[in-house]
Amino acid sequence: MNRGLLFCTGSAWRTKQVRAVSLWLIVLLGLGITVRGERVGGYSSQTGGAARLRPAMLIWNVGIGDPKGPDQLIEVVTRATLGDRKTWRVIHYPSDPTSDETNSYDLYDLDAGSLAPLRSVYNSQGSHLEFLFGDKEVTVRHTSSKGSESEKVPVTGPVEPEGPGETAFVASLPLHPGYHLQYKMVDRWDGRGQGRLKIVDLSVLKRDVERTALGKRSVYIVRVRPTDGSFEITQHVLAAAPHFPVKIEYIRGGLQVVSEIFSLAIGA
Repeated sequence: MNRGLLFCTGSAWRTKQVRAVSLWLIVLLGLGITVRGERVGGYSSQTGGAARLRPAMLIWNVGIGDPKGPDQLIEVVTRATLGDRKTWRVIHYPSDPTSDETNSYDLYDLDAGSLAPLRSVYNSQGSHLEFLFGDKEVTVRHTSSKGSESEKVPVTGPVEPEGPGETAFVASLPLHPGYHLQYKMVDRWDGRGQGRLKIVDLSVLKRDVERTALGKRSVYIVRVRPTDGSFEITQHVLAAAPHFPVKIEYIRGGLQVVSEIFSLAIGA
C-alpha cells in the first residue's frame, strides 16, 4: 500500500510541485468549479444518494507530523462511464506523475444513481489489485511479481464503498450530530474470501468549528470503524453538503497516518 495513494503506508511521491497544483486549480475554476461547500439537493436513499454529490478536486498533504514532511496527493471526484453505465469515479494519484515510472493510481467506480460500488482498481509498482462488484459476489484479482491470483467474496445484500469511494459515499450522506449508520463493506487490505466482508459503524461524533487550509469551517467529526476493530478512520468533513473531508486520521494495526487538505475545489 502506498501512503500517498491510500492515506496509508509505503514509499510515497515526494514533491514540491505547488505551482503545478495551483495551475490545476486555476483550470478547474475556469471550468466553473468553485471553492465552497454549499448545501445542495436531496437524498436518493436512506443513506444519502448521488443527488447531493458534486465533482471535486482535493489536494492532500498526507503524513502530517512525519519527520520527512508530508507527501502530496491529488483526489478527483468526477462523472464517468464504465462500459455503458454512468458512474461517479474517484481517483487518487500523485501530484507529480513523472516522479514514478509506474502509472500509479487508486480508482473507485460507483453507480451514478445509487453510489453502489462497481469496480475498484489499485495500481502501483509491482502490484495490480482489482475488485469487480456483482449482485451476489465480488471478484478479486491480484497481480504481482509473484504471479496472479483471484478469489470470490460472497455477498448478500448491498455493500458500500471504501478507500477512494468512501469520499463520495460520506459526502452524500444526510449527516447531522448523532447520525449513525451500520453497513457492510469489502475490505481490500484485510482477510480473504468471506473474511473480507466487514460490518462497519459510521457515526457523527459532534459538530465543531476548525481552522483549515480553507479558513475557518464548520465540520462534522465522523468516525468509521468495523465491528472487528481492524481499522479506524476519523474524518473531519464539511458540515455543509456535500460533506467532503478536510482532515483524515487513519489507523490500522500499528499504522497511523494524518492527512489534511491543502486545497479543495467543488463543482457546480
